[in-house]
Amino acid sequence: MKIPYFDSHCDTLLRILNEGGHLKSNSFHIALERTKHYKPYVQVFACFSDMGAKFRGDTKSEQEFIDRCISGDFEPDYGIYDQFEALTRVFYTEIERNRDIIMPCRSASDIEKAIKLEKSAAILGVEGAEQIEKIGIEGAFELGVRVLTITWNYRNAYAGSCVTGGGLTEEGRKLVKRAGELGIIMDVSHASEETFWDIAQISEKPFIASHSNSKVLCPHRRNLTDEQFKAIIKAGGVAGINLYSDFIVKGRQATIDDTIAHIEHFMELGGEKNIAIGADLDGCETIPEGMNGVEDVELIWEALARKNYQGDTLHNIFFGNLIRVFKAMEQK
Repeated sequence: MKIPYFDSHCDTLLRILNEGGHLKSNSFHIALERTKHYKPYVQVFACFSDMGAKFRGDTKSEQEFIDRCISGDFEPDYGIYDQFEALTRVFYTEIERNRDIIMPCRSASDIEKAIKLEKSAAILGVEGAEQIEKIGIEGAFELGVRVLTITWNYRNAYAGSCVTGGGLTEEGRKLVKRAGELGIIMDVSHASEETFWDIAQISEKPFIASHSNSKVLCPHRRNLTDEQFKAIIKAGGVAGINLYSDFIVKGRQATIDDTIAHIEHFMELGGEKNIAIGADLDGCETIPEGMNGVEDVELIWEALARKNYQGDTLHNIFFGNLIRVFKAMEQK
């Protein structure tokens, strides 16, 4: 059986840039040769600057990391624009290198075209809007960016993060509105609760939390409260289930059953049409027991099927809900 799989977030581009290798075959979480059993396979590839990761490496504790994020004492240039440009080159170079099996997509129509051609579909995303300050939201759109995570874990010129707190700035409000007009999906993973509610209030299009779980089941700052998930339902968006163990369960490595619990909790809130998969592969250290990478995401489908979830529900979680959001972004 071929399983459809549309994933809303991965960090594979940065691993290729930093560690070398290629998208088709590698030792990372995601390699195209290990996605052949997904039909179709659609992946949002995030451009994530490791400025924050390098900054975090300079700190000696979690509290020091939080304090320094709040203080903003790491704000100089760091070559972040050069790295963003390098990440986009990796994206388009790797897609071109594998053009017989994958194509870049900028719309739901493009995704449908890729499916008809029996190719995988690749969508360009940005994690941290500070990366596009130089080219602006219009420049990002022209480059092919279709998903924008407004912050990572530190504050930027547009919004506060889940670490720093604080909501949208005036520039952030302009960014969110213009993104909606252009058809770029706003992503609230990593955003503060204040930023989340600001975006929920002013967005006229569906927005997503591309890689966030339930805070009720795992009380991590990166996860969503029930009220936040209900707001995503109201907006017609999705929350992508994150496979990072620390966002699934506290204090131990997660299991697939622990992961299913997050899906079922969101289902209980009325979210059957608002759950997706945003596995955060190549952006997390530990994923559930028995899983090694993209090839094993099908285990979640199989576990849900054993719990008697039916084909339509499974299809929605793994593909239908997210493609609906992309189609909604094309509506004027």
